[in-house]
Amino acid sequence: MNTFPIGGPREPVYTFMRQHGFVMSNWSDKVWTRADGMFANIYGAGSRMKLIKDGADVADDELLIAMQKA
Repeated sequence: MNTFPIGGPREPVYTFMRQHGFVMSNWSDKVWTRADGMFANIYGAGSRMKLIKDGADVADDELLIAMQKA
């Protein structure tokens, strides 16, 4: 399984998020949204993600695992 390195380069995380239809907020590279209303909060130095849709938690896990639930 591919993991995003803690403290590693940010670009792989940005590319991963964009490939899944997310757009970075104008104020933080930790906050992303998608056209279907999915909200993502990146944490853990880019290795973890919390997904929220319609005010409900969808996932809170490693980036790749959480994205499987998006």
